[in-house]
Amino acid sequence: MEIIKVDLPYPSVEVEKDLKSAFVILPAYSSMHGELNAVLTYIYNGFYFNKQRLPKFSEVIDGIAVCEMEHLELLGKLLLNLGLDPRYYYDNYGMNYYSTSFVQYGTEPQIMLMDAISAELVAIKNYTDIIEKLTNDKVKAVIKRIKMDEELHVLTLKELLKEYAKTEE
Repeated sequence: MEIIKVDLPYPSVEVEKDLKSAFVILPAYSSMHGELNAVLTYIYNGFYFNKQRLPKFSEVIDGIAVCEMEHLELLGKLLLNLGLDPRYYYDNYGMNYYSTSFVQYGTEPQIMLMDAISAELVAIKNYTDIIEKLTNDKVKAVIKRIKMDEELHVLTLKELLKEYAKTEE
């Protein structure tokens, strides 16, 4: 399985304590549109692509899932270094914890692919908003690099959707 990511290194997550930046990036970590949700959704989708006997599709989805796992790890380490406990919550008060109800539980391949494209587009918009809010250049560099992977995921998923449409003809 090939990990679906841009062929560039990630910037270092070794940063000074900066709670303001931590709270800005927290939703990208474990909210409904965060990396934790992406990981779980892609793993779930991979099960169904296997069930549908679409191993190539499952392999691509698994490759995206592994990349999202890397993003989750990067953000978790970044949050910790910024001074925030990287628990799976998504607000500045630690009152709203991640819920698996956020996972997209579609079971039809075409719907799963369209949902995944939509989710990646939301992630890109959220990362763009985060970048605009950040003043810490080291944190901003990490977020910009993660955003590049999300943009590649959109292109990859669109190609997969085109390919799936051909199998349905």
